[in-house]
Amino acid sequence: MEYLSFEDFATTVAVGIYVCVGALLCLHTFCPRLLTQVAGSVAKLTTGPMTLLSIGAAVGLLVVGIFGEDISNRLADADGQSKQYYWVFDSEKDMRDRTFRILVEELASARRLSPYALGEHESLLAQQLEAHPGKNLSRLSEEMEEARKGLASQIYYVAKNTLMNHDGYRGELQQIQTRIDFSRSFASYSAIFFLLALVLGTIQLLRIGITESPKPFEHICPRRWCFDWLATNSRYSRGKIARRVATRWVVVAGVFGLLFLVTRISFSAEEREFNLRTYGYFASLHVEELPTIYKNGDSGDAASEGAKHGGMLAEYGISGLALVGKDLLAVHDVKQPNLERRPYVSKISPDGTIKPMTLKNCTELPSDLEAICTIPERKGEILMAESGYYKGMFGRVFRGKVDADSIHINEVWNYPPETTDIEALVCVKHRGAYQLLLGNRNGTIHVADIEFGGDQGELQLKHLPLKMVSLPPETNDFNRKITDFSIDRAGSLYAVAANDPGDMHGSLGPFKSVVYQLGRIEQHDENPLKILEGDCLKWKVSGFKVEGLVVEDNKSITIGTDDEGYGGVWRRLSW
Repeated sequence: MEYLSFEDFATTVAVGIYVCVGALLCLHTFCPRLLTQVAGSVAKLTTGPMTLLSIGAAVGLLVVGIFGEDISNRLADADGQSKQYYWVFDSEKDMRDRTFRILVEELASARRLSPYALGEHESLLAQQLEAHPGKNLSRLSEEMEEARKGLASQIYYVAKNTLMNHDGYRGELQQIQTRIDFSRSFASYSAIFFLLALVLGTIQLLRIGITESPKPFEHICPRRWCFDWLATNSRYSRGKIARRVATRWVVVAGVFGLLFLVTRISFSAEEREFNLRTYGYFASLHVEELPTIYKNGDSGDAASEGAKHGGMLAEYGISGLALVGKDLLAVHDVKQPNLERRPYVSKISPDGTIKPMTLKNCTELPSDLEAICTIPERKGEILMAESGYYKGMFGRVFRGKVDADSIHINEVWNYPPETTDIEALVCVKHRGAYQLLLGNRNGTIHVADIEFGGDQGELQLKHLPLKMVSLPPETNDFNRKITDFSIDRAGSLYAVAANDPGDMHGSLGPFKSVVYQLGRIEQHDENPLKILEGDCLKWKVSGFKVEGLVVEDNKSITIGTDDEGYGGVWRRLSW
């Protein structure tokens, strides 16, 4: 169990004190009479109420500090989603990428990442242009830069969590993290007070006016809002009053602006130091101190150990599963450009051995594969589905023939434009013809007629008229209602729902998933899917984001997970 350190407590209280002092300074400068009235009321209190008020103020300081640090942390962790935040601070992803470039050779030589991430942009660009002469060079370069930043963040989270669990580095990094949180919170509040001073000062100047006027000052600015010494001296003209107000306004805003600049510089320096030490220390760790997904070596022992326990750690997250013969095929959501040269599909043998599969006859490599399924009555043939369109590209379904160590791509179809968030896929035989059922992350199910060996154009997706599935109450907040499909031998259709609170690079959970029976495949009805009514929950999986599912019979199932920074696991479960 972790306890709040003295440094964390002190910095949190310091932020709370700064917020209160800053608020009092703004009130004293722009609304002094209101502040005087409050102070007078407090002075009249007896000892008991005064004590309670003091305790309340102390607790309030701590609450304000915690609230401020929590808000700044959430904005920083938004990772590009909060544009207003990056008007004030540099993007943390960009800062990590700058540090990553400095230490990338050390990380590569220590075998902490693929050598293809060494920045060989020129050679990779040349390969892409040779394969696709009409490819837009600038767009490809931008995509590669974005992929590098994603790689930097991916390694960063694994490195950070590894070191935070290491006795030799935890204390040092926690001290730097405390300074980062303090300077970021301090700078955030300074920026807020700076903007508040600008707004209040502008309002005061507009109320006072700039031109000369013989009217008493009280008619221009009521006593309850303005400086006492100005409100009682009607000999001052509007111009003189405005200049005096502007002077104080500039001084107060200048103080907050200067504090913001100083703490912002401090934040950037501490963040850079933290990133340098995180990547540097991670590169220097002995192989036995690394998390399992980064260990190199013979997988035979791990495979046999995994087979013995009915499952094992996968090097990459699994986004879809299918049973082909006695082997499991797992697809990975590798996105283009694939700088790490990660496999798109892996085969898991009955003994637990995992090996990558080569894609043959694939002129345009897939990006973000999310689902895989077999084709009824066509032995060894599979369909693989991408999640959808990205920047006008991808959004495809592939048909392939599985060999011992490769998949030969035979046909490719496209989704309709703007199709996104496809997570699940099954192929069924309905009234003598083949149909696809595609599950969307939001719970929508599409159906498409498909003919093999015919036109390879655009799939025509139709929405199935579905009733709401009766999921357990704890899944109401799940942001992925469907992550995979599987059909058992009796024709029952099962699905997975999962929750990922981060849904971004480096998300570290907490994850949770459920396996439920969605309905039954009807061979002869007009609607190929009949939704199950009543209790449909089959399994709860806490701590994992299940994205792959295979249901063989009514006794056992196989799941595959994509746990982001943690990699993934596959294992068998009994009903």
